[in-house]
Amino acid sequence: MDEVKEQIKAAILPEKQQEVFKKLKEDLKKGAKVTVKEDALKTLDGEKPADKSNAQPPAPDKK
Repeated sequence: MDEVKEQIKAAILPEKQQEVFKKLKEDLKKGAKVTVKEDALKTLDGEKPADKSNAQPPAPDKK
């Protein structure tokens, strides 16, 4: 009986862990605020940063 119980646990545990991880990942995505700084990315590629004199200000948070 105990051997079967351990086999069942071993079969179910990874599945449950995946479900919990997937939910955590989805919750984190929903609450994440991502800002891509294009100028910083360009400097990594060796390009000069763009002139910011005509840049638009960031949009306000909608929370």
